[in-house]
Amino acid sequence: MTSPEDGDRGETLVEVIIAIAIMGVAFVALLGGMMTAASMSGRHRAQSEGITQLVNATEQVKRAPFDPSCSPSPYAVTLDPGWNVVETLQYWNGTGYQAKCYDKVGANFLTQQVTITITSVDGRVTLSQTVAKRR
Repeated sequence: MTSPEDGDRGETLVEVIIAIAIMGVAFVALLGGMMTAASMSGRHRAQSEGITQLVNATEQVKRAPFDPSCSPSPYAVTLDPGWNVVETLQYWNGTGYQAKCYDKVGANFLTQQVTITITSVDGRVTLSQTVAKRR
């Protein structure tokens, strides 16, 4: 048999508590990092899907024929479920774009600036794009 003086006395309660505290802090830091990574992954996925929806909406407006009717939303944009779209039109007045519709016949007065803003239903992603339409 060996005696306790040979250095085989075991760990004290203080040493065990300190080791558990260090492991707990490390575990909380790792768990926090994993939660942040999962949250950012979901956010980036939503932004990527939003960019796809915005490009789709922009292409729909570009392909649509010019509508000089001064309608508030002349270009009917449809998106996948889960996304809302708002079209804002401004009209060229000869010196700049304004909200007032000018129905004068002339190359400069038949230009529209269409701003497409899409928002996810949960409100996490909002993106916009501006397109100029000419007759």
